[in-house]
Amino acid sequence: AGILGQRTMALEEEQQWRTDFTNLLVHDLKSPLTSIRGNLDILISGLRGPIPAEQKRHLDRARQSGAELSEMIENLLDVERLESGGLQVEQAPCDMNALLQSNLDALREIAVLNEITLDASIPDGLPTLSVDERLIRRVIQNLLTNAAKYVTAGGYIYLRASASSKQMMVAVIDNG
Repeated sequence: AGILGQRTMALEEEQQWRTDFTNLLVHDLKSPLTSIRGNLDILISGLRGPIPAEQKRHLDRARQSGAELSEMIENLLDVERLESGGLQVEQAPCDMNALLQSNLDALREIAVLNEITLDASIPDGLPTLSVDERLIRRVIQNLLTNAAKYVTAGGYIYLRASASSKQMMVAVIDNG
């Protein structure tokens, strides 16, 4: 029990170190990101003067990138919470058609800017599922965003959903 106890203690100390490091990293990332996003919002709103359309487009892209970075930080926190057993899953009815469509809509501008064909097969009447919508939305968003990172101009991303009485399948297919 002596060696087992020592190893258990070492693993617990390592887990605590990882938790502390993650929390410190998240804090250090969130502070400047909040400032960047706030300043972008001020510029985009026109409070500091009119913004030419071309510059606004770039600012909007920067705002979107800031939102994506914020989402990555939340993913990092969720992984830490999952590993420590502290991730709270809050299930509620979720309209899967609307969730998938909103994820596609969020990617549409990035696809157009990068000359990527974005297509989907989402049948009407997908079931309403009892899930944690925030987590499922993040999973789908991560799959689509990862696909967009690796697909080159002229490529495609295809989202396909299907359901039976016992299961639902969502697939992201790309050529990246």
